[in-house]
Amino acid sequence: MMDELTDVADDNYDKLLAMWSGKDNYLWPPPQKGYRLPKSKKKFHAEYDAVFDAFMKVLAEYEAMGVLKPS
Repeated sequence: MMDELTDVADDNYDKLLAMWSGKDNYLWPPPQKGYRLPKSKKKFHAEYDAVFDAFMKVLAEYEAMGVLKPS
């Protein structure tokens, strides 16, 4: 999965979109049932950034509770 996401970062979003082909041909389980890859790189990056921001907030909360130690 990281290779495909790296391709997106390297401006090969069309390759990723073609690989998925909109027919649930995922190489890994989708993030949620019925997930569809966005039709544009801009929308994909907005979705990716929102999820990453949410993850970082949860990570900070766990660090604040002492459950995780900052790296």
